[in-house]
Amino acid sequence: MNKRIGFACKYMWHDQTQKKKLLEEIQRPLNTRSTTVQWLNRQTREDAEQRLWDIMVHNIQSYANLIEYVGSLTDELRMVRLGSDVLPVYTEPTWGYYWRKPDVREYCEKHFAPIGERARALDVRLSMHPGQFTVLASDNPEIVDRSIEEFEYHTDIIRWMGYGKTFQDFKCNVHISGRQGPAGIIHAVNKRLSPEARNCITIENDDVVGHRSLPRTCRHMCIGIGHTPSLGPHRRIYTAHRR
Repeated sequence: MNKRIGFACKYMWHDQTQKKKLLEEIQRPLNTRSTTVQWLNRQTREDAEQRLWDIMVHNIQSYANLIEYVGSLTDELRMVRLGSDVLPVYTEPTWGYYWRKPDVREYCEKHFAPIGERARALDVRLSMHPGQFTVLASDNPEIVDRSIEEFEYHTDIIRWMGYGKTFQDFKCNVHISGRQGPAGIIHAVNKRLSPEARNCITIENDDVVGHRSLPRTCRHMCIGIGHTPSLGPHRRIYTAHRR
């Protein structure tokens, strides 16, 4: 496997000294848009849902545009982390219902699929990274529930793009942080995550476990979920590899 260097989430034109309007015209097609719960709550339901639809259409196309750009780079640069805000408020209690509407899910299934096909055709490696509030090893059951919901949101996108079918065909990265430690991760992964999520999960450096004990801790955890770990030396990203 060739080593690669990628970038995370946001496309930026190489010359940032250009006028703001020009940069916006260049960068917007490759970058996601978002909204806030506060803004949505101030609108009528019809207007809020229309905004979510418009953002969805733009953001899915921005994924396609970004992957097309990355696919034009040299082989060692064909890797990118996709932004998590592609479908805003997906797990938010008030507005999450929107993403369960049949017409919305049908659109997602239809339009994410060719993006995954194109990424595979261009040999662009993809990953995602739920926010640091995704703590699968928390000692608070409510936080674990919300963390699993957030991870499965990412997995829905991964699944729609045709990934999660085989081990590590896509990487979705989380931190080990949480007071339950490896045991919490093992329980969440083995007992509660979908098969596609288990195929994609990777584990990154911890804020609780000391650096020296991290490899041993990660090995314990990965063995618990039926895999063995490998170490990425720069950001200490551990990927579970099947034995």
